[in-house]
Amino acid sequence: MELQPDVIRNLVLFKYTCKSSVSLVVQLARQSALTLQSIDIDSEQDIDFAGLVQDVDNSYVAYPRLIILKLWGPSHNNEPQRPAFNGTVPFSCLRSLSIGHDYPFGGDTFFRGNVFTP
Repeated sequence: MELQPDVIRNLVLFKYTCKSSVSLVVQLARQSALTLQSIDIDSEQDIDFAGLVQDVDNSYVAYPRLIILKLWGPSHNNEPQRPAFNGTVPFSCLRSLSIGHDYPFGGDTFFRGNVFTP
C-alpha cells in the first residue's frame, strides 16, 4: 500500500514503525498537526526532526494538542539544529518526550512556550 498523505488529515494518535524512509510520515504528521495528541515514530532510517517543526516552504508548524512525542531512530543530521521559530510555539502542551538517540536540536525547541514549563 502506498502512503498518500494528501488524503489523510485530522489524526489524533499516530504510531508508525518502519524500516524505510519516513519523509512521507513526517509530512503526514505535519498535515494533522492541529489535531494530533500523540506521535510515536520508530524507524531504522534517518528521521528529519526539523521536518516535524518546519514545512517544505520554511513555515513553522505548531502541534497545539500534542501531549506525547516519541521519536526512535537515527537523526537526519548529526549537527544540532537551531530553528528560529519567529513566535511559533511548536509543542505548547507537550507532557511526555522520549527520544531514542541524541537530542536533535541545539536549544529548547521541545519546551519553548510550553504551558507546563516554568
